[in-house]
Amino acid sequence: MRIITTTFALIFLLVSCNNDDQGGTTKNVNKRLKSIKTFTSAFFYEYGSNNFISKEHVNYGGDRIVGTVEYIYNSKNQIIEINQQSKNKEVDGTFKNFVVNINYQYSNEILISSIEYFGYLEETGRNEVKSTYEYNNGNLVKKIEETTDSFNNYYNIHTFYTYSNNKLISAESKLFENGAYIPGSKIVTYTYDTKVNPEYNLFPKSYLMIKGYNVNNIISYFDDQNPNASYDDVITYDKDDFPEKKLRSFGNGNQLEYLYEYE
Repeated sequence: MRIITTTFALIFLLVSCNNDDQGGTTKNVNKRLKSIKTFTSAFFYEYGSNNFISKEHVNYGGDRIVGTVEYIYNSKNQIIEINQQSKNKEVDGTFKNFVVNINYQYSNEILISSIEYFGYLEETGRNEVKSTYEYNNGNLVKKIEETTDSFNNYYNIHTFYTYSNNKLISAESKLFENGAYIPGSKIVTYTYDTKVNPEYNLFPKSYLMIKGYNVNNIISYFDDQNPNASYDDVITYDKDDFPEKKLRSFGNGNQLEYLYEYE
């Protein structure tokens, strides 16, 4: 079920970066992202009066997943709740309703914790994820994620983030059990271009601190535990240095083209 959550919220990468000074060279052009499309998916964005994203409309995999993601803000323009609803087509042709609810807690303007519930409405069990976030010098440096699945299995994963020139370059995740780390870890690494990432302006800064949006675009992602899911991007930009299209080449040899549209 966690895979479905990640697929549905495709643009949500579980990494962190938070600094407007990322070392990139970008033009001061104000335009908003309207959609991102591939031959298998489409993401359409709506904005609220605060100019941040208020809703995503998602169509993924030839109508296999259709739904929405709604963002709820407080008076400080902080995201306090996210609600996802999707109708997922099963192999037998029937549909199941998948829901996600995430609530965020703040202290001194900093997002410090969240609790997430997700699962199918047609099933009695729910999965729960409790996360806490630790910071240093304006960057997320550690996330503790405690998951209890619908079968009451418990997992505790600690992720540590490394930066260079205020830009995230790697994230290492370790399984924590009985007061100690289990041998082995998962390490992902990132490289970036120097152009405008249109997704960076979708969300307020407090949320950017826990999610993987940099002012520049990721052009290389490597997962040492899953090389087939690793990728390299070749991006074509418009005259304002915004992406027009992106060709992603995965470690397994597959390719996927993304097309960007702006308001």
